Amino acid sequence: NAEAAWDVTPGSAAIVVAVIDTGVRPDHPDLVGKLLPGYDFVSEDGPGDFTTANDGNGRDSDPSDPGDWISAGENASGPLAGCGVSPSSWHGTQTAGLTGAATNNGVGMASVGRNVRVLPIRALGKCGGFLSDVVAAMRWAAGLSNDPVQNQNPARVINLSLGSSGACASSMYESAVAEILAAGVTIVAAAGNENGLAAGKPANCPGVIGVAGLRHSGTKVGYSNVGPELSIAAPAGNCVNLSGQCLFPLLTTTNTGLTTPAANTYSDGSDASLGTSFSSPLAAGAAGLMLSINSALTPAQIRRGLMGTARAFPTTGATSGTASCQPPSSTEQDECYCTTTTCGAGMMNTSGAVTAAAGLKAWATPASVQMASGSTTVISSAESWALPPNQIQTRTWSADPGGVPVTLTPSADGSTVTVTGTTDGTAVIRLTISDGAGPTAAATTTITISSSVSKGDGGGGGATSLTWLLGLLLAAAGLRRCDR
Repeated sequence: NAEAAWDVTPGSAAIVVAVIDTGVRPDHPDLVGKLLPGYDFVSEDGPGDFTTANDGNGRDSDPSDPGDWISAGENASGPLAGCGVSPSSWHGTQTAGLTGAATNNGVGMASVGRNVRVLPIRALGKCGGFLSDVVAAMRWAAGLSNDPVQNQNPARVINLSLGSSGACASSMYESAVAEILAAGVTIVAAAGNENGLAAGKPANCPGVIGVAGLRHSGTKVGYSNVGPELSIAAPAGNCVNLSGQCLFPLLTTTNTGLTTPAANTYSDGSDASLGTSFSSPLAAGAAGLMLSINSALTPAQIRRGLMGTARAFPTTGATSGTASCQPPSSTEQDECYCTTTTCGAGMMNTSGAVTAAAGLKAWATPASVQMASGSTTVISSAESWALPPNQIQTRTWSADPGGVPVTLTPSADGSTVTVTGTTDGTAVIRLTISDGAGPTAAATTTITISSSVSKGDGGGGGATSLTWLLGLLLAAAGLRRCDR
């Protein structure tokens, strides 16, 4: 629903979206004039060995993509053994096009972000990349690092169509993500393409907008990973047919070169763009549009805006026998009906998110909560916003009539309220905000109070992961199979 969003804003060239990937082809006609000066963060494998970099050097100021093909010889032995024989993916060029290709210019395609600018950063090469390179690129993109040079165009949004398996906790991603979000930079990441297994990092990191992949019918595409940490779902491309041209691919900017660059072109049914790698830049473009209309939005507000305006997942219309998606386990799951605990809050609605960003919006978080009788819970208004130059002037908390009695204790500035309940039942807590210009906006949290709920705090954790593992590239080349 991007076209309706453009009626609110076509995007602003002042908003920068960083695409950390394999680099881009800067001469592509739909990217010329849209790219800012980026950087190449692909480091050498070891002394004198630039196999992964594939450009004859380590880090430099040229983020163009030289190609990431793997030959039969490279796959058989040496540093790239076992990576799999494949042509160059032009992966970064594809993701950049979906986020910010020139639009309404009579050439090629449209992008979701339309007028936003793209900051191309190369962190992946042959067979993927190193986590240390990706994290260095993330910090530089956000303007938090001047190593090796100062970034003159810090990004407001970072797209990561990459990742690896495992929990975010105790990984290099954890602290980098927290630092970047605190600096006001939104991070969007692909869920992963392991046929319904657990969403990988960084998509599963707290505060990241993790994006699952949908088929044309709105069900989970077979290859997309799932998980409760994901925020939203967006089109990922699928084929349906087992032979012939892919029927439902995404269309984006790419290159015809099987190894080194050749003619610039667009993906299609014969050279299909399929993967959550391509769901993610659609959401990054939507985030760019939201910031174009309201540059004061925080990463938490952008995430809430995308989630809170999403369309409900379909529950019918799939092939016979399709079941609801299940929580991730060691068992793969193909096409399934998404739920809000497996694929995010719903199907991304770019127009709804941008429309919300363009006005006064109240969010009471969490939207629902269970609490033990006699205990307390805290509801926050921190994700609410007003369109600048207006600011939220008042925050009022109340309990809707008809619910069980509760006690409300607002904080001094009204940004949060502590709710105490002693009677089993349901209460609806209402937040009303005003920007002083006349209109008000409201949101509610539904609280279920039960004496059977434990008062103890929950906990959680996950297995630690090695910080120098090879980053797993979510490339179209690995998704050639048609998804039913």
